Amino acid sequence: DAAFVAVFGYSDVIESGAHVREIARTKPYPGIGFIVAKRLPERQREGIITAILGLNNSIQGKEVLKKIAFPPFRRYSYEEFDNFRSYFIKNSDTKNR
Repeated sequence: DAAFVAVFGYSDVIESGAHVREIARTKPYPGIGFIVAKRLPERQREGIITAILGLNNSIQGKEVLKKIAFPPFRRYSYEEFDNFRSYFIKNSDTKNR
């Protein structure tokens, strides 16, 4: 079996004592993303963003992150996706757009 695994997930697997072998490592890929619709009122959008980005700032939020096995969320820059954007553009199926 083989899998793509996030660094934090890989660390958990190693710490659990599982026998795994790392065969390659890429530059870090920005983590999971959230998309918030522009049709939501700005105050509501910003409230959602603030809540997600602030999870690591409270005991309850840290518990949520631990339960979902995610590192704290942060804002990503457009440039952080440069390495991946060119790949997806090059390999996208433009017929089905």
